[in-house]
Parts: sequence; structure tokens; C-alpha cells
Amino acid sequence: MEQAPKQLPKEKNRVVILLLFILILGTSVFAIYNIFLLSSIENLIRYIVIGIFIITDLLLFFKTKRIWKKKSKKPSRHIALILFMIFYFLITLLIGII
Repeated sequence: MEQAPKQLPKEKNRVVILLLFILILGTSVFAIYNIFLLSSIENLIRYIVIGIFIITDLLLFFKTKRIWKKKSKKPSRHIALILFMIFYFLITLLIGII
């Protein structure tokens, strides 16, 4: 009778995506900072990796913004995005630590 329980998983996915995006921004900045500190990497490779991080962050920003403003009818796409964001978060965290 009430439709609130059906909308709760969608809202929960949106909040998880937003929190993951904030974590990804933090780990990307951390990884970029640590890449700048490494002196053994050639400058061209360093800038290419930083550019890849920035482009991926921008794409995730626009995707998160679109999901946050617009209610999607297919939450299965949200799950794929969440899995990608977790994978990207782990990669940037490992690069930042190493």
C-alpha cells in the first residue's frame, strides 16, 4: 500500500554513490600528490597518469550529478556504477599508498 519501501533502495543507492564519489575524490587527490612526490618517474608518464585520474574523476562527477538529480528507473545500472567506483577507489588508494 505504501510506496516508501520501494523507493528506499533507490535512495540508498544514491547516497552510497555520493559517498563513494567523495571518497574517490579524496583518494585521487592523495594519489596525485604522491605521484608528484615521486622523483623516479619521468614527467611525461606522471602527467599522463594524473590526466587519466582527472578525466575519470570528471566523468564520475557528471555521472553522479545526473543520478543525483534524476531518478533512474533502472537501479541495476547504479549497482554497476557502484562496483566500478569501488574498484577505482581501491586502485587510487593503492597507487597513493605505494
